Amino acid sequence: MQITLRIVVPPLMALVILLCSLSAVADEWVQQDRQFNDQYRSGQYAEAKRSAEQALATAQRSPASNAAKARQVTSLNALALVNRAEGDDDAAAEALLKRALVIAIGIFPANHPNIVAIQKNLVALESDQQQQAVADILAQAQSLNEQALAYHARAEYQQAAEYYQQALPLIEKHIGSDSIEAARIMSGLADTYAGRKQFADAEALYQKVLAIYKPRADAMEAQGKILNEMGVIQYLQRNFEQAEPLFERALVALEAALGPHHPDLLPTLDNLVTLHRRAGSHSRNSARAEELRWWACELRKSLKSSQH
Repeated sequence: MQITLRIVVPPLMALVILLCSLSAVADEWVQQDRQFNDQYRSGQYAEAKRSAEQALATAQRSPASNAAKARQVTSLNALALVNRAEGDDDAAAEALLKRALVIAIGIFPANHPNIVAIQKNLVALESDQQQQAVADILAQAQSLNEQALAYHARAEYQQAAEYYQQALPLIEKHIGSDSIEAARIMSGLADTYAGRKQFADAEALYQKVLAIYKPRADAMEAQGKILNEMGVIQYLQRNFEQAEPLFERALVALEAALGPHHPDLLPTLDNLVTLHRRAGSHSRNSARAEELRWWACELRKSLKSSQH
């Protein structure tokens, strides 16, 4: 079974550019700050970073005053902004913002827009860091899943199960235990149990997967495939009466999702044909058995003609 994780990470929040209420002073800092803004807006981040560093150095050389400190706040925030835009270490941007906040608190009222802006930037940066941490964990889960798939394809079920078991808690914690991604991992793990004839464990997992898929109108095909696997488990244990309704339910779901002429119906049709053939003359519904055989035959004819 091909299992593809859909890794979903929310978009990052942009940092807010601080606009300090400064006197219109035509000095070196003003020119450097304007240059930074022009470069930043045009995506020239390396040049913008140099301009922000020069502006900060200029502000720090200025005689001590609230206006000079306000300029430092603006330049520190600008440096944090461009560091984040360049994808630099978030810790550096965070340190710059914290320095700016300490200075701002000393010169502005508590509800001043500059203080509010820096606080928002820190929250945005923290959110970004959390999202990146989740993205890293999900990338790890994806890697584990891919390794599981490789073992699974070679019928090395024990090794595949170990990787599925490592990936599953990561997916459950960060995407959700009732997510489609978790269902796919569980389905793969259940397949490995079935492959090792651990039928009770496989059935329990398939039931969990089915419970996730049932409320989802867009998961009808997945429901059908799980029901088919559950029928196979019953068939392998010679529980033929339990297998038949599962195969029939699988066929209904697959037909609803794919239409009556799709080749993916063939495995379930074949399972039902085999089941009726085993019953032979004792089949309770010989008309149904003939209908299934005809359906499978027509699908094969259609599939064969489409390949030529």
